Amino acid sequence: MLGFAGKSLHSPEGKNWSVKRDGGEFDQLTGATITPRAIVDAVHSALEYHESHRDELFRTPSGTRPAKRENGPS
Repeated sequence: MLGFAGKSLHSPEGKNWSVKRDGGEFDQLTGATITPRAIVDAVHSALEYHESHRDELFRTPSGTRPAKRENGPS
């Protein structure tokens, strides 16, 4: 999972959102590529979904007030 640290939808470029065996930037375990491929694809798809639906995901429903943030223990 640490292989995703510092990555974003546009960094690396779309074609590099794959495991190294497929020409991408992400490591896979020796002899295992199916699971790492699925994880890389799922993370990339989630980032694409977030970008396409950002406003919907973070919109406050009409007729409600944004939740107050807690300042933590006093």
